[in-house]
Amino acid sequence: IPLPKDPNFTQLAMTKEVEGIYTGLKGQKASQTSVKLQNQYAGLDHSGTVTKPKNLNVRGRIYIVGNRVYNILVMGSADKVKGETATKFLDSFKAEP
Repeated sequence: IPLPKDPNFTQLAMTKEVEGIYTGLKGQKASQTSVKLQNQYAGLDHSGTVTKPKNLNVRGRIYIVGNRVYNILVMGSADKVKGETATKFLDSFKAEP
């Protein structure tokens, strides 16, 4: 189904997706920041904690590219999700519409 090209819809859809992650994993979102993928696609960078399946820290990014939603997550100890390796992983994602 084609997604509306409205920036307000895009922002709301990504925010709801982030909320769903933390609700579904019985967690708490700590931060959320707008980002761009490849300098053109809307995205959200988020972090927080979850308790399901166990207590973990989470850091992730959600992007909307064309009619697709991409959700990239890193889960683990606070040091791991904030570390250089996690950042390299999140930064390595590329999308082609």
